Amino acid sequence: NFELLPPHLPHFNFNLPHYIITSLNNMMVSLPLLFVLTIAIASADGFMIRKPTSTWSHTCCSRSRSHHSPSANQAAVGGTTVALGMGKGLNKAKNKQGELARRMKLAKQQREEEDGDGVSSSSAAAVANNQKKSLSDDEIKAKNDRLRFDEMLKTNSVASNKDYEEGGYLSVAQEEEEIKAARSGIDRLFEGDPAPSQPFEKLVSINPSENDNAIIGSDGASRLLPWLRNSNDYLIILSEPRLKSTELRATMKNLAVELPATILDRLIVVNADSPAENRRWTKKNNCSGSITIYSDEAKEWMRAYTALGADRLSMSLFVVADERIQRLAREVDGLQAIMVVTNAVKSLKL
Repeated sequence: NFELLPPHLPHFNFNLPHYIITSLNNMMVSLPLLFVLTIAIASADGFMIRKPTSTWSHTCCSRSRSHHSPSANQAAVGGTTVALGMGKGLNKAKNKQGELARRMKLAKQQREEEDGDGVSSSSAAAVANNQKKSLSDDEIKAKNDRLRFDEMLKTNSVASNKDYEEGGYLSVAQEEEEIKAARSGIDRLFEGDPAPSQPFEKLVSINPSENDNAIIGSDGASRLLPWLRNSNDYLIILSEPRLKSTELRATMKNLAVELPATILDRLIVVNADSPAENRRWTKKNNCSGSITIYSDEAKEWMRAYTALGADRLSMSLFVVADERIQRLAREVDGLQAIMVVTNAVKSLKL
């Protein structure tokens, strides 16, 4: 037994060997527990540190693990939340890309269907080129006429009903052009001029029972012109100098359906197509017998009646009676033809 007397402590008995032994025993008991706790803390801390590193490397595969230093990993405690937030943003980006791809695919399918029932645009272009090479000059011209007519409809360049006065058959522009032409002394027919009968004798009927090269002659002209059969009736002539005119054909379809029989029976069409071509078209479009068509391939009737158009080849309308041109409209708009014909007939004073 030793007696230690620290200067600041009261006097007490202290057994040193017993104290050493007791302390060692306590340490032996505490060391395993401390070791287990240390391993547990280190494992948990290591899990929190490594998880963000793994997530970052997985989501941003363009970056290497070697770019992340241990100190950075240790500073990334709580990086799990950041990684989850980045994962949500990545999912949104993937969703947007998927939606964009879906829309592009749908647009491509629609474009292919428009090009020709699923045929690709390049294939459609190749087919169109082959078809263009195989078309004849007349077929190409007819196709171009249809395209021009469709373009005219799309751009709304045709006259509207507002261009015509109520009950009128001439637009404001047509009236001004007729007045200007009359004052300028242009050599063409005007309303009130004599209606020559002889040019009608040069027309060719498209009736299949007659010869395609046979003109109707004086007998045919007598059946057409009211004054040659001692009648005060009238005759309407719609002329078209353009070959296979899309505008004229569309107009004839409309006239055959919309005009009353009292007017349609007095209407004839004179065009520059052959009788065979006219027969093919009327048969194909079920217009046989509904409208009377005469061929003027040499344009002799059109020249005699100055019906080739004012400034360009175009349709013209004539109403003749009592050996006079009672009504005349040049550059007739096909979309307004029904109104023009109807108003021209209504305005007659026979």
